[in-house]
Amino acid sequence: MAYETVHYNGAVSLEISKFLKLITNFQKAEFSVLFSLNGLNAIQNGIFILGVVLVSVLSAYQISIKLHKVSDFITIITYFAQLQAPLAFFGSFYNQVQNNLVDAERMLELVSFSLQLLYMFSQVIVQHQAGCC
Repeated sequence: MAYETVHYNGAVSLEISKFLKLITNFQKAEFSVLFSLNGLNAIQNGIFILGVVLVSVLSAYQISIKLHKVSDFITIITYFAQLQAPLAFFGSFYNQVQNNLVDAERMLELVSFSLQLLYMFSQVIVQHQAGCC
């Protein structure tokens, strides 16, 4: 709808209130998604850190009783360092895929809507050409 039409009919405040309501709903949904993603990342990192600490303590104990060597401890720490990078990658990759799927869904809705408009306009043109209405 054009600004001039809205302004001429005195519906500026109504359109602004509709827009603000939609923006507020979008911001609430966006906050919810970001909060859940950050919470999931925090829980994942907490579990990972807890595992590293427990394995490190166990390995240090086993080194102190001469069951393992220091090189085994370094190997375990290196393994955990290499394990963390793919986990972070998959988390960010999942977020990107989710956002792209939402965008694709919105585009498909727009295409469907434009096809409906095209169908409605073609019906009006056919009726007009037939001398109806």
